[in-house]
Amino acid sequence: MSLRTALIGGATILLLGVFAVLGALAVWSIHHGVVREAQSRVDRNLATLVSYFAEQEDQLADRVIDVARGWDLRTGQDRLRRVREDLGLTVLNARRVDEPALEIDAVVRRAFAGQATHGLVVFDEERLAREGGPALELALAVGGERRGALFWWAAAPVFGPTGTVDGVVYGGRALNHHHELVDRMRDLLFGNGRFHDKPLGTITIFLDDVRIATNVLGPDGRRAVGTRASPDVRRRVIEEGLPWRDRAWVVDTSYLSGYQPLTAADGRVVGMLYVGLLEAPYVAQKRALLLRFAAPSLAAVVLVLIAVSLVIRRLAKPLQQLSVAATQIGEGEWDKPLVADPSFSEIDALQQAFVRMQEGIRARDQTLRTNNLALADLNERLQRTNLNYMEMLGFVTHELRSPVAAMQSLADTLSAGLAGPLSEQALQITARISRNGAELQDMVRDYLALSRLERGELDLRASPTDVVEVLGDAVEQTSPLLVAQRMQLRQDAPATLTAVVDPDLLRIVLVNLLGNAAKYGAPGGAVLVTLTADEAELVIRVRNDGPGFTEAEATKLFGKFLRLRNQATRGKRGSGLGLYLCQEIARLHGGRMRAQSHPGEWAELSIELPRGAHRAAAPCSARQRPRSSEGDHHEPSETSVTD
Repeated sequence: MSLRTALIGGATILLLGVFAVLGALAVWSIHHGVVREAQSRVDRNLATLVSYFAEQEDQLADRVIDVARGWDLRTGQDRLRRVREDLGLTVLNARRVDEPALEIDAVVRRAFAGQATHGLVVFDEERLAREGGPALELALAVGGERRGALFWWAAAPVFGPTGTVDGVVYGGRALNHHHELVDRMRDLLFGNGRFHDKPLGTITIFLDDVRIATNVLGPDGRRAVGTRASPDVRRRVIEEGLPWRDRAWVVDTSYLSGYQPLTAADGRVVGMLYVGLLEAPYVAQKRALLLRFAAPSLAAVVLVLIAVSLVIRRLAKPLQQLSVAATQIGEGEWDKPLVADPSFSEIDALQQAFVRMQEGIRARDQTLRTNNLALADLNERLQRTNLNYMEMLGFVTHELRSPVAAMQSLADTLSAGLAGPLSEQALQITARISRNGAELQDMVRDYLALSRLERGELDLRASPTDVVEVLGDAVEQTSPLLVAQRMQLRQDAPATLTAVVDPDLLRIVLVNLLGNAAKYGAPGGAVLVTLTADEAELVIRVRNDGPGFTEAEATKLFGKFLRLRNQATRGKRGSGLGLYLCQEIARLHGGRMRAQSHPGEWAELSIELPRGAHRAAAPCSARQRPRSSEGDHHEPSETSVTD
């Protein structure tokens, strides 16, 4: 991709991203502004509706109270019916205090106590039949499972000559099918306005969650009396007694809705008052506002993209020329001059800096070529020196083996008295010579193994091997050291155990571990060798009584030429290579070394190897193997060495 394409593409993406963010903010702002305005209107309408509803209830109560003033309780039912019809009431009755007690509501109960009051009450079927007969029950039925009716209800006491309550006058207006009321409230709030043949607003009165008076029309064009509100609305308004405001799907149209709980005279929430504002006009308003925003914004984006592309073209061309010149420099063409068109001052300064850089690179390249030749010659000489060192190390250690072995053999011969009896002092000297010879042999073997390891001549030759037999060889080889230290050797191993390992390399490890136990263990103590295995792994542990080592000392155990220096190791000599070689052999097998210790009591070294075949980490030709090596032994409280 060219720089120009990248810049134009990046600028386009950036501008479109900015436009998208601004557009999203605009959409969000317009949406929330319109929704906020619509919901604010719903809130105002609902407040007006609640106020008007309460005002109409108060007017009905005033009419009932006016009837009660001077009412003669001996008046017959005919006059009550005429007054009820004149006042537009559904029910109007009077009752004396000495009449048989019947179930009465909270409003009538307060009137018997001498207080004129009013409120909402709910009549069930029995109460409807008692107050108005089957005709009233049938007239107020709303269908479905709902059989009751919601009333504006008022009651006032009728006082006798002595000022006592002789009875009450009570009555009210049923809100079931009171469509005149909801239409009047709708006209008060919304007028007769319509949008796409839908009314701008709707009003509904609910008994519980059932519509009992509404100007919401169902699919058949009739008022949707008897239908129910959603379960969410019922739970919020009826059960929790809280208002509910949100958009709602009413029959076939979305309305911004508000529900207000209606509380009966006894304090129970018995219904809801609903106002709905048609959402479609506000959706159309949002769409119009978005179109007004989108058109000039898109035009601005197009103009900015054109301007940006022109600027980028002027910027990219000299940069492309610089790129061509840099490629030529990379290919070693130092002498070609830079040809670039003038551009912005910063680009011109960059071109001048490039020319200076070109001259500097040419000079430094020549210097580097000279230095590289010198470094190559020095590296070749260092490699030759290192090879000579490794060969010399191998040669010297190999040549030392025979005379050291002969010296130790002669010392052993003298100690055994084969050349005649020796004095006690002479025996001590020959024992010391033998001991030093053994240490020299260990060091020779270690250095010889190191030489082959670093020359890549120590590789893995794994085959199915009886590990118990290899362990026996190692024990036999190190038993003189253990006997000299008066150590008791115990073995916890099966009769036979086969694993795919290199027997020679494993023998080196075991000889080193047993030798370390003899060298650093407590004289007269015990050495325990444990051999365990499962299907996947072979584990050999060598534990000895003795001073052990600390956790801080553990980090030095498996290093090359590293030996611990403390009170317990004073007078102990070694090459510092034994455990390093054990670690490298474990790595060749794909395993690891571990070390654990309880300072002052015991120390344990272990090797964990895969029981199956393992490909060597660095296979080389192995012309000769070291037989054994003793290294420094001191393990931490717990540590491990792994690949």
